[in-house]
Amino acid sequence: MPSKIDKRHKEIGGRHRALSRYHMIVHRVENAHLPRNSGYKGILVLVSKDEFIEWFMPRDFPGCSVDRIDNKGHYQLSNMQVIPLTQNVAKDRVIARDGVCRCYSCGNTKPINSFAVDKRRQNGRSTICKACDATRPKNISEEARARALNAQRVYYRNVTKPKLQALRSTGL
Repeated sequence: MPSKIDKRHKEIGGRHRALSRYHMIVHRVENAHLPRNSGYKGILVLVSKDEFIEWFMPRDFPGCSVDRIDNKGHYQLSNMQVIPLTQNVAKDRVIARDGVCRCYSCGNTKPINSFAVDKRRQNGRSTICKACDATRPKNISEEARARALNAQRVYYRNVTKPKLQALRSTGL
């Protein structure tokens, strides 16, 4: 049997559910240093707890999500909307419809021909635009190459060579 707290948080249009949503927003913004919250760097919560609760309660529905209309804007009532969670999640994915894609690196939406063809991807295009891809280093440093070769030697010496010797000793 669920506890009373669980029932209050699940009550659509309830004050506790709205308060829970507010605290989740504040947590993401305050922990922008974590990798999963890196998109919240520089974002502020400019709405008070009571204002948010009053705004959210009449808009609440099952499966809803609080969304910022402008993802580079702050959390304020004029920049927030309540939309279905599935729609909110789809906004953050790389889109490749209507001839445009969103670059993961720079975040800009560009024409689809600005992205390299990548047959491994579902939409057939890279997730990084050609301009951003050109700025990434292509050649690995000599130090990195030496580390990779050394790792291969260690693997051969410790794993492959003993297996070969064991096979030879059995006469195979």
